[in-house]
Amino acid sequence: MDKRMRFLEMEVVRLNNKLASRDEYVSFLENELKSIEIEYAEELALKDEFIADQAETISNLRKEKEDALADAVDARGELDDARAVILSLQGQIIESNSDKKQLEKDNEDKQKLAELAAKAKMDFKDIVNLLQNRIFNTNSDRTRYLNGAIDLNDPLIGEMGFEAIINEVLRQTDGIIEQEGGNADKDNKERPKYQKRGKTKKSQVGKSKKHHVFTKEILQKLGMDTSNLPEGSKLIHRKDKSSGEDVWTVVLLHYQGPKTLRTEQEIGRYNVPKNDPMCSKHPQSIIEGNPVMPSLASFYLNSKFGYSLSENRIIEMLTESGADIPQSTLNKWMHEIMTLMRERLQSRMLDDEKGFKAFLTDGAIELSDNVAERMFRHIAMGRRNWLHIGSHTAAQNIAFMYSLYESCRLNNINFGKYLNDILTRMMKGDTNYMAMLPCNYVAQEHEDELRVKECA
Repeated sequence: MDKRMRFLEMEVVRLNNKLASRDEYVSFLENELKSIEIEYAEELALKDEFIADQAETISNLRKEKEDALADAVDARGELDDARAVILSLQGQIIESNSDKKQLEKDNEDKQKLAELAAKAKMDFKDIVNLLQNRIFNTNSDRTRYLNGAIDLNDPLIGEMGFEAIINEVLRQTDGIIEQEGGNADKDNKERPKYQKRGKTKKSQVGKSKKHHVFTKEILQKLGMDTSNLPEGSKLIHRKDKSSGEDVWTVVLLHYQGPKTLRTEQEIGRYNVPKNDPMCSKHPQSIIEGNPVMPSLASFYLNSKFGYSLSENRIIEMLTESGADIPQSTLNKWMHEIMTLMRERLQSRMLDDEKGFKAFLTDGAIELSDNVAERMFRHIAMGRRNWLHIGSHTAAQNIAFMYSLYESCRLNNINFGKYLNDILTRMMKGDTNYMAMLPCNYVAQEHEDELRVKECA
């Protein structure tokens, strides 16, 4: 019994020692946990501080980016204003140079006449009267100079030393008549130019008046782009033009809702060394000679086929947006663009023989075309409004555009944005027409259209 008691006492001591060691180990672990928590808290505080610094840095960078964008927009506006000022100054310089040359020529002519008049001992006013008599070429009562004092056909003129003055006057008046085309007669109201009735001048037949101005506001005025011309090219000057320079203006029409704007670019004809004359670079357009740009074409076609608006209503909307385009002219331009799209896309849309013959090998496909007919139900309901179409080509264009519109609807594509995109691609020379079909279409952004939007 004593042995048992001593054993139990020893066992109690051993267990107490073991418990004390366990308590010591637990306190050690608790101290370690507290130190780890303190370290993690410090690291977490440092990370929170770092995140706050980064957030502040990002906000500052965003603010700087916004300020930089605003400065860039302001700089672009100032650059456009500077370009406009430079163009106006260039025009003024050209006009002043031409006026200066004409003034120098007039001074030289006056000096020659003064010298000749001094030699002949004659007043300068008498020479001016003789000039007027030569230019106006009036009736026989005025063919004598100074009321009969000197006759142009009088043989005594040569003996009096007056022949040099007469020759000089005739030379100058011939040059004036050749250069101005007899415009002096029109400026003198006392001597109107006689014209025979019932006849039209050949020079006026087939000539158009000043080019039409289809919009009130101008988006941009561009000078001549001579990047396509070799060095040494010189601008051609023609005598039948008031300015002398062989220059004309090409107009392009844009739609930037709710405004219709135009871009004007000057085109000049140049003499090229060792080659035929060439024109400066034309602006990029969908069809050469057609001023409609993709933005205006997409607005018109989307209004006509997407919203089923009549042409009269579209013309009214364009008039409200600042455009004044005759309906026949706009209709012609748009059919040219529709023909271009049809010729490039229709054959690829119909080039799916396997799909058209699928019903022959799969019995689950119905032979009926009720689905397709339901898609064109709105056309049949409004047939009375568009029963007549101008020509067979116009009918083909209309059928193609409705098919293209319904294909875009099936593929959940915005018809207006789709037209703007593919017309811009065609204008830039893209020939991957399979990628332009609605079933394969992927939208793209174009830098030129974005630039036009920023300018507007």
